[in-house]
Amino acid sequence: MWGWHLGVETSQGSYRQVGSRSVRHNRAMSPVMPRMERGTMRFRRILFLNLSYPDGHFAEDAVRIPPLGIGYVAETLRQHNIQCRVVDLGLGLGAGHAVREVESWAPHAIAVSMMTFRYKHNYALLDIVRQACPETPIIAGGPHVSAFRQDVLEQCRAIDFGIALEGELPMLDLCEGRAVDEIAGLIHRKDGQVVMNPDASPVTDLDSIPFPKYEDFDLDRYGDTVQICSSRGCPYHCIFCQAGKVLGSRWRARSAANVAEEIQYWYDRGRRLFSFVDDNFTLKRKRVEELCNEIERRGIREARFVAAGVRADKVDRPLLARMHEVGFSHLAFGVESGSDRILKLIRKGERLADIDSAIRDSVDLGYRVTLYFVVGSPGETLEDVRESVRFALKYPIENAYFSNLMPIPGTELYDRILDTGQLLMQPEQYLNEFAEFERVPLFDAPGMTLEERKTALEITANALTEIQKRAERRHERARTRSRFARFGAFGRVFADFYSSSPGLAARRLARFALARG
Repeated sequence: MWGWHLGVETSQGSYRQVGSRSVRHNRAMSPVMPRMERGTMRFRRILFLNLSYPDGHFAEDAVRIPPLGIGYVAETLRQHNIQCRVVDLGLGLGAGHAVREVESWAPHAIAVSMMTFRYKHNYALLDIVRQACPETPIIAGGPHVSAFRQDVLEQCRAIDFGIALEGELPMLDLCEGRAVDEIAGLIHRKDGQVVMNPDASPVTDLDSIPFPKYEDFDLDRYGDTVQICSSRGCPYHCIFCQAGKVLGSRWRARSAANVAEEIQYWYDRGRRLFSFVDDNFTLKRKRVEELCNEIERRGIREARFVAAGVRADKVDRPLLARMHEVGFSHLAFGVESGSDRILKLIRKGERLADIDSAIRDSVDLGYRVTLYFVVGSPGETLEDVRESVRFALKYPIENAYFSNLMPIPGTELYDRILDTGQLLMQPEQYLNEFAEFERVPLFDAPGMTLEERKTALEITANALTEIQKRAERRHERARTRSRFARFGAFGRVFADFYSSSPGLAARRLARFALARG
């Protein structure tokens, strides 16, 4: 994958050995290109750098989870006797630490996974590493490279190789000495020019890719959550999203048994919280049902599962109930808008009625639910935004995020804005200086005036605060009811008052009176 976003891909073709399994795959860049033989081993020691993203969602204080894409690539290399070491700069480490690691461990190559947010910050970091260690090649993968291809190597001279889309097999080819011109998906320099080889075919047999065991990571530095990617690719076409470009538009999935094997591996090592990061976890109902059966059959009873990529039109109450039975406790839905008109404009491919039904059933079954919205789509009015806020406040959800829509070059959204509106700053500025949760308009487009866009961002920020307050009151009520459960009905009435807004006000007043003596 590789943050590289996640994975590998196989198709029809010759057999090869991955770990202890015989795996079918296609290494050709086109149906007619013959398979090329490897040369002499090129890199036997790889130092992976997980880059940092200051002030963003992936800042040090925002996440304590090992980088999943690097985990996949490192595990693939490790099973082929290539030594790996991982340094996570997102844990508060800087360029100086990266340089010291390169100097002390002496890798044959450095590999990084890049996201687009703050890309200039990471270009500068790689320049520092290159200047300090000029003889060590740098390989870059990840969503940024997959989306911007040759531009990345043109803009950052420190990078020697780029890998687009799934990274495991191209990275293995590069390390094992396959001719550079014949490695599918590889971006490289040739005769002073940046050259992009044809893309690799998507891996269809995802079970052939070993899941990360993070043996090259300092796991003591992370939390207890295990991220799982059980599928890759997105067949939908939302105008603002890069998923199809980064992961491919063909959806592919691991088998239920293979996913359960990964859960079992970590469960046996004491882990109990699992987060599915698929963009389309529930796309195939039968696979989800089979996974639930596998979890139950294996006696995995204490685990809790989070599914972050759930399409409302791909679940119903019986499926949600079955998932809840085996330990799924948190769901996240990409709602995007509370208006059917806007859902159609952004090509979401869902109806608000289906989204509403899925959220209602999820809340009723006891799930903690998070909703994701985007603010400012071309054609969206201030009243449409208010509809989104009313929709978010309709149910007792856990959280809701209203992202300030960011036009990424190469997306349909970006092209629409150039055609019908105008950017208020250049992409290199907002991609490096602003995160999507910052409340600053980035473009002007039909639907709202600039002042209305500012108002839209303000009211959605206020809505998020209100939703979080309501969730905290519910949690306080549940905790208080538990404390006073032995007093029966009186205890429940007291607990409800104790955790209500009047109750909170009374408690503050009492504390103030006691403090005054």
